[in-house]
Amino acid sequence: MRRVIIIICLILAAVIFALLVVRQNYKNSPDYNYIAAKLDIRNKNARIINIGLRKPSSKDNEIDSIEAEYGFKNIYIGYDTTKQIVSGINNYNQVTEAYLKLRNGSDWRENYQRKVDSLYKAASR
Repeated sequence: MRRVIIIICLILAAVIFALLVVRQNYKNSPDYNYIAAKLDIRNKNARIINIGLRKPSSKDNEIDSIEAEYGFKNIYIGYDTTKQIVSGINNYNQVTEAYLKLRNGSDWRENYQRKVDSLYKAASR
């Protein structure tokens, strides 16, 4: 009987801990958080969320293909956000950045940015 009570208490503690973790992740932003980033990465849909608007360019298709080469997609959500959403986006992007660093190497961001900048430069000529 004592063992059964201990097992039930351990299961209950595990469930409460899981609920607290989920609540903490969804408190910041229901759309962008640690769990959402992990699910997106597992579904091969890694994204980097950007606050603001995309810089228009005639090379948008080429930039999209560079993003695909590095295994992610840039998403722009505009400027109308709350502190909670910004905090959730930061958590989301940290997970995605860590994944992309493992996937592409530690200097992936510089290489990606160099390619994109060269496309912007070519488009402005």
